[in-house]
Order: sequence, then C-alpha cells, then structure tokens
Amino acid sequence: MATRGRGRGRGLLVATSVAKPGVKESANHENGSAVTLQEITQSIRRLDIEPDDDQILPSCDLIKQYIQTEVHMGEIANLIYGMCLKDRDFAVPAGKLINALQNIDVDGMKLRTSFLSLMQKDFLEKDKLRESSNEKFLSLVAFLCQTFGTVRLANGEPMLVLTTPVFQCLDAIATDGQEEEIECLVYQLQCHGKLLEEKTPQEMLKLMQKVRQAIVSHKTSARVRCMLLELLETWYNKWQPLSTATSNFYADLFSESLLQDS
Repeated sequence: MATRGRGRGRGLLVATSVAKPGVKESANHENGSAVTLQEITQSIRRLDIEPDDDQILPSCDLIKQYIQTEVHMGEIANLIYGMCLKDRDFAVPAGKLINALQNIDVDGMKLRTSFLSLMQKDFLEKDKLRESSNEKFLSLVAFLCQTFGTVRLANGEPMLVLTTPVFQCLDAIATDGQEEEIECLVYQLQCHGKLLEEKTPQEMLKLMQKVRQAIVSHKTSARVRCMLLELLETWYNKWQPLSTATSNFYADLFSESLLQDS
C-alpha cells in the first residue's frame, strides 16, 4: 500500500566548507570551462525518477567539468541536496549521482564529504526541522535512506556511518508519526530494509518493536495500522514481496479504511 514517495550520535563526518545556497557561480573557470550551474541544473532536471547509469552520464560529465575548487564542490552539493529537500522523490536520482561522483577530489576533499556535511547539519536539527517543515524532514529521511542504499565505497560497502541517523529518524516516525510520515517510513523500509537489517540487525529489531507498539496503540488510525501491518508482514517475509493475494488483502483493507473516514 505504501506508494512511492507521497504515494512516493556522533557527527557523520568531519565538516567541510560548503558554499551557501544561492552563491552565484562564475561563467568560466580558470581552465577555460564554460559550464554553468544553470546548465547542470537543467541536465539534472531531465533525469527520470529512476535513471539508469547511461542517463546520468551527461550530468556527471558537466559536473566534473565544473568542479575545480572546493567552492565549486560546495555549489554542486548545495544544488543537488537542495533539489532533494524540495522533492523527496529526487532522492533516487540524487543517490545515483552521488555514487558516480563521490570520489571527485579537490585538495584532498571528496565530494561525498560535502554531501555528508549538509546532511549532518539538518540531521542535528531534525526535531526542529520536523516541527517547522515536515516535508523537508521527510525529504531528509528519504535522502539519508537512499544515500545509504545506493552509494558504495571503494570496498563495495554502503556508508555504514549513515545507519545511526537513518534509524534515529525512522524510530522517531514509528514512535508518533502521522500518516504521511508512516507512508514514508514504509516505503523506505520496503526499498532499503533488507540492507539495513543485514548491517544492523539489532537496530531493525528495536524498530520493529516500535512498529508493533504503534499498531496496537489506540491513537493509531486504521489506515496507519494497515500500512504498518503490511510492513511487519514484509519483514517477517525477509523483505521479499508478499504474495498477490496478501497484497490484495491489504489494498482492500486500506480502501475500506479510506471509505470509513470519507
């Protein structure tokens, strides 16, 4: 039932200097490149929701030409991260871009460090962000989960440093999340729950205990209980897709709950 997006600790890493959003870039770089942020933005906006590796190549090539200094690196990080905060569905193409570009290096500073610094800043203020802009909070959650699920280090491992912020955000939603937050939780776990559990099984166990508590809580709506029950059953099924009959059962149950509240 959880549809895509809307229907889709310790610091993460040592902070790096990141240019502020809105900084105007120069039209040309010292090496003669005429690539601008506007061109890069337009290229990125043409990406599909789930682009393949070939589709992201033009954007990656433009970004590689553009980045010559740490300031340029910060501008790219702000651009992509800002697009994620405006539209959480963009977390999927953003994760693929970061995976392809993460090792761009300027004076020993890698591009992925700029992204981690931006995520760390918002993560440390996640409670305030959740209160002031729930949509941006959910976009942060989607970006954290997608980065964990997509980006691979040189040894082939995901960025395990992200597991703590991911679970802290998901725990907060499971504890007292509203319907849209629960929908985000369910979708992210359907996509990345298996990998999260492989790397941190005890944290997943604790999260599922909170899911059970939410299901039996009298404060939980019928629609939320339906989504959480389906999630719990998917977890019991070792994150494999449920049978057609089971999926149809939850779809019908969810539809009935909508009619009851209409």
